[in-house]
Amino acid sequence: LGAILERAKVKAGAADVVLIGADKGAVTSDPQSPGPINFDRGIPLAKAKADESLLAFSMNGEPLTPSHGAPLRAVIGGWFGMAAVKWLTRIVVTEKPHMGFWNVFDYATWQRKESGPQLVPITAQEPKAIITSPGLNDVLPAGKPITISGLAWAGENAVKKVEVSADGGKTWNAAP
Repeated sequence: LGAILERAKVKAGAADVVLIGADKGAVTSDPQSPGPINFDRGIPLAKAKADESLLAFSMNGEPLTPSHGAPLRAVIGGWFGMAAVKWLTRIVVTEKPHMGFWNVFDYATWQRKESGPQLVPITAQEPKAIITSPGLNDVLPAGKPITISGLAWAGENAVKKVEVSADGGKTWNAAP
């Protein structure tokens, strides 16, 4: 995506890159859309130019399938999937942050700001962790040490630490 934007010679002062997909419809739940709208997502220009922001036409050496967004989709590394717009039809660069329906209402969270509560688009993945072993219903031998294995990830951020509790959260131990 960054290479395409570079070739397009984006003007100074650009703020957002709006990725527009072919999928379209009216949102009838609250809040309603103002009629049928395309799915789109605005992302800051700096993120769009980052190496982890891609335009994909193939996956695992094969052309994308329609269910994966063929013929072209965006992949925005480290961000939640709603930024990975499928069936990409247009890319628009704006001078202001994109205030489209999906950025403002549906994929946004309330945050406290000095001026009061504000809806802010959901972007980077939050830290997550999972224990993969022992399993949920595994029976463990009493009085014997066990190894706990798992994974931790934090989108575009680094995992700072992982801690494990074996007593329901009363005490915690650092995990390597």
